[in-house]
Amino acid sequence: KFKLRIHGSDSFLKVFCFSPDSSALFYPHVDDMASVFKKNTDYWIPETGHIYARKPEGAVTGNFTFMLVATKRARAFATKPTPENIMKWFFSIPADERTAELREITIL
Repeated sequence: KFKLRIHGSDSFLKVFCFSPDSSALFYPHVDDMASVFKKNTDYWIPETGHIYARKPEGAVTGNFTFMLVATKRARAFATKPTPENIMKWFFSIPADERTAELREITIL
């Protein structure tokens, strides 16, 4: 679970998760696609429950990167979540309408 705060303007949020062998749209869930995150307000992701992750069987560590993307307008991501498609989607949004942050976790 992690906490975030949007600065600047109310925004729409997407969270992508990358591991060495996969990528996914982690948040929002299908029923929350148009939720607005109010600026200067703390939010927990996920709102309820926890993130469950484990390292691959036989691996020394498990590495995951979360990419949090805030946009000024609702932006659909409607394709297979490969790293290439995610970055193509991100850079198709005008720079003054998007921001991103990466958060990495390592499971020992």
